[in-house]
Amino acid sequence: MYYCGYKFHAFCGLSGVIHSFDLTKASVHDIHYLKDVKVDYSNPVFAKARKRIEILFSQLCDRFMIIRNYAKDTDGLFTRIVGKISALTILQYINCKNGSPIGRVKYVLI
Repeated sequence: MYYCGYKFHAFCGLSGVIHSFDLTKASVHDIHYLKDVKVDYSNPVFAKARKRIEILFSQLCDRFMIIRNYAKDTDGLFTRIVGKISALTILQYINCKNGSPIGRVKYVLI
């Protein structure tokens, strides 16, 4: 089977804030990517945080429609993804300052 497109990889801390991300070819498997960047997430602390990462990806897909992207080239795609991650991070920051759980970005500006 052949894939065309990109795959989004993100690293987030235990608090749920994305620290870094990367775009790779769609054919790159997650395990191979982690070996390429020399990261080992076999620690049980990180295994528990897997749910938080899945929630972040879900929020990026549902609230920020990161999958729906009409960029014409790679630079445009990367720029749109940076904008959407920045928006998510700003909402997390506002929640942190207001004493709310940072993961509840749906109602932060109400």
